[in-house]
Amino acid sequence: MAITKVNNDLLTLDAAQPTITSVGTLTGLTVGGTLSSGDITIAVDDTPTLNFNKASSADVLASINVTTDAGSGGKLAIQTKRNGNTPVDRLTIDDDGRVTMPYQPAFFAYRNGNYSSAAPNEKVAINVKDYDIGSNYSTANARFTAPVAGRYFFTGNVNCYAVITDQFMMATLVINNAAKVYGNRIPSRGGADWNVTVSGVVNMAVGDYAEIWSHSGDSARNFSSGAWNTFSGFLIG
Repeated sequence: MAITKVNNDLLTLDAAQPTITSVGTLTGLTVGGTLSSGDITIAVDDTPTLNFNKASSADVLASINVTTDAGSGGKLAIQTKRNGNTPVDRLTIDDDGRVTMPYQPAFFAYRNGNYSSAAPNEKVAINVKDYDIGSNYSTANARFTAPVAGRYFFTGNVNCYAVITDQFMMATLVINNAAKVYGNRIPSRGGADWNVTVSGVVNMAVGDYAEIWSHSGDSARNFSSGAWNTFSGFLIG
């Protein structure tokens, strides 16, 4: 342990061991090895920060940063950075206990424009993004690709109209071109609009992809535009 500065306060060393047993006010402390202590108070200024540095370059890799939030409350942020970049908040806890993760993968997409299908089984052409944190959903192929491994929640809504009476409709969550979760299945009546949904929590590796598919006994059905056909999901952890 190297002490670079001690403000004229009490500093006590254990006689038998080269160990600091009590300190009044201490600044500029560098610790090598393991630090064992009871309570540690950081009260240098109004935004105390605990930095984790790379030993070979002294570059800050991660920080625990505390700032004032909502008047007198405190906000704690866990930050990480790439070499040479500015630290970025990855997880924040505010004074009410709310936890936010601004870069958590999540998306919501929908269909723009009606279209007809001649295939009994096909991927639903969800072609507009409402939001896409991380840019992992492609409107070109209506596919979400996992940027990190973990458990993901997905939900989809499929709506068709002018389906032949007594022909079934069903929605499916497809992972890597294989059915993973089957949604509800209903028979059509009178050519009206029919909705089916599917949702599930699935485990995905980096690069795995998810799609919403529609299945029907009627190969000449029509897909509705707007909020009728949607696909959304997010990383749970």
